Amino acid sequence: GVQWMSAGKGVTHSERPAANIASEGGEFEIIQFWVNTPSQFKMDKAIYIPLQNTDIPGKHFEGQQSQYSVICGNFMELEGPVKAKQDLLILNIDLKPDETVEIEVPEYMNCCIYSLDGQIELNGTSVNDNKSLVHFNNEGTVIKLTASKISRLLLLAGQPINEEVVSYGPFVMNSTTEILTAIKDAQMGKMGILIEEF
Repeated sequence: GVQWMSAGKGVTHSERPAANIASEGGEFEIIQFWVNTPSQFKMDKAIYIPLQNTDIPGKHFEGQQSQYSVICGNFMELEGPVKAKQDLLILNIDLKPDETVEIEVPEYMNCCIYSLDGQIELNGTSVNDNKSLVHFNNEGTVIKLTASKISRLLLLAGQPINEEVVSYGPFVMNSTTEILTAIKDAQMGKMGILIEEF
């Protein structure tokens, strides 16, 4: 599944595991990434969208056993359930051995692929390490992926917003003044109060 959160003007939240995993132990996989929101939306109301796998549209690449699901953006006639404040494309891709797929990404987007596991070849270059991040330059639009064994990866692409970024702790804004305001708002409880049960 996917948990999509747009922090907007602020939200207090917990990133703890479920109580049973915290008490009994166990393994689960979480991939977290942050997307900078354009300045005109930074003071919008916070949004949280929990999505199950069944909420995320997906299909097989044409003539292949490999498949993809669209979390955000539009890809091959599918539209993801997440409606971002900027132009994004986020795909979850499962590749089967000895299959090659091509993914077209607009040239104006920055793009990277995060390899979760398996062994893939990207545009003719081998990526053998799990948990590898490959960032592409903005030349050309087609990414060719070939798997030598079952592989899982995320494609993350977005239009650059070309704004100044200032961060402090969990706060990401466009100026030091905005950071100081965010800290004050958090201290005053304007971003919510969290009472954890364990």
